[in-house]
Amino acid sequence: MLTGVITAMLTPFDESENIDYESTKKLIDLLIKKGINGLFILGTNGEFTSLKYSEKIKFAKFVSKYVSNRVPIIIGAGECSTKSTIELINDLKYLEPYAFSVITPYFHKLSTDELLNHYLKVSESVNQNILLYNIPGLTGNTITSEIYEKLLEKDNIIGIKDSSGSIELLSSYCKITPKDKAVYVGSDSLFLKSLELGAVGGVSGLSNVIAEDFVKLYELFLLKDFNNAKLYQERVNDFRLKMKVGTAPSMLKYTLSKDKVIEKYTRFPIQPFMEEEK
Repeated sequence: MLTGVITAMLTPFDESENIDYESTKKLIDLLIKKGINGLFILGTNGEFTSLKYSEKIKFAKFVSKYVSNRVPIIIGAGECSTKSTIELINDLKYLEPYAFSVITPYFHKLSTDELLNHYLKVSESVNQNILLYNIPGLTGNTITSEIYEKLLEKDNIIGIKDSSGSIELLSSYCKITPKDKAVYVGSDSLFLKSLELGAVGGVSGLSNVIAEDFVKLYELFLLKDFNNAKLYQERVNDFRLKMKVGTAPSMLKYTLSKDKVIEKYTRFPIQPFMEEEK
């Protein structure tokens, strides 16, 4: 089972908004050197909604080949339609990632049955591991604990990434998740609290920049050194507030650009953070 710090990796762009593959190599190498346990690509911090289908295919193939099994990879494959989600998973299944993350469809407000049946159809149409992705603040759809419990009956649904920010909801997920499946927190400010509740790790956007703090926090948690773990959580929270100045993930990219890891560029409508805006 994949545990620990999983970086929700940025998608580097150049000034023309093309994917910057050389910077992608540098970012991957840096994160692995810092000790992260896995990579989550084509997610929210990866600006997946701004990428064309063909770009997703090419980027996932490139990352998988370059990582070369150094760490497990989770690939974001959630689309607004069930059909498109299944097609994307099938087009990338030969890469054999640890799992495919499937975000709830967004824009349309779905009924409980529609959301449940979306995931059931995806699960029944592919053989690959599926990690549910709950982020209702951005999608408008919530995977309730009732829906989650029903989906856990599917062998290839291996757990959930929760970015709701709700401790109550995450706690309910942890209580009903069997030991061979997993809950991951997507809210960086709740990393330590989520581990205490039973989550096995976190999918972290901030770890693109401060991976070492998350890795240390997780190590301290495993050692049951909760006082020092709390200090690292406070460091994470302080850094998180600094990143709130710009639209995610522009500040993360800007910070990494100062260390010449990647360029600061995002894909519009997200605009790159500029020094004079501070």
